[in-house]
Amino acid sequence: MRQHLAVIEGSAEPMPGYRLLLLECPTLAEGARPGQFVMARASAGRDPYLRLPLPIHRFREHGIALLYRPSQSGHASLSAHRPGDTLDLLGPGGAGFALPTGVANVAVICQGTGLAPLIGILDRVAGPSQLILGAATASQAYPRELLPSEVEYAPHIGLSQGDAFWQAVTAACRWANHVYAVGPTPFYRQLLRVWESTRLRPQPDALQVWVEVDMACGMGVCDGCLVETKQGPRHACTDGPAFNLVDLVLA
Repeated sequence: MRQHLAVIEGSAEPMPGYRLLLLECPTLAEGARPGQFVMARASAGRDPYLRLPLPIHRFREHGIALLYRPSQSGHASLSAHRPGDTLDLLGPGGAGFALPTGVANVAVICQGTGLAPLIGILDRVAGPSQLILGAATASQAYPRELLPSEVEYAPHIGLSQGDAFWQAVTAACRWANHVYAVGPTPFYRQLLRVWESTRLRPQPDALQVWVEVDMACGMGVCDGCLVETKQGPRHACTDGPAFNLVDLVLA
């Protein structure tokens, strides 16, 4: 990781309860990829005492964007920053998602509210892409106008949309060369079953997911972010937080 002083260009509320920070930081944007994160110093004081791990949400011409929820512990301090202020970042951290090297069909799937690490994939891939979202309420749906225009977007809102959501996921697994997803553990179990049922010879690196765990140090020192895999425990902050789903031990 390297230290970066990112200049805040603007902020917005794309969805109720979320804040979007637009940051100018060319060196960080050039060296980072989707699925990586930054460790942000939220304030000049000691509250919060530790840096905050934030997934890189979007990639811009000369910087990145971060999406966070002020209601989360320690995150409210980020909202005090104004355009022109600098934000002290360490990054990029983590291994990030493995992206296709050429044109490919890409599906991005999210169940719940944790889509922040995924949208940047759509900024960096070439070829047809789609976003499938399952959310409990309309207020949790990502705004269509913030997505790249060529992305096919299929939001499924409400518990009654469960069957339609999984039908869309099944179709995406048949269509896509690469699938990227985020959601709770039961979602990952079902996604893996769908993936294996739609592939005669599934490629393990073609189905990748973000594992949401607390990352205190961000450097693999504290062992607070260990993730169980079939190859043994791995640090989310250095080996992940993006993992091949087939490698995870889903308790």
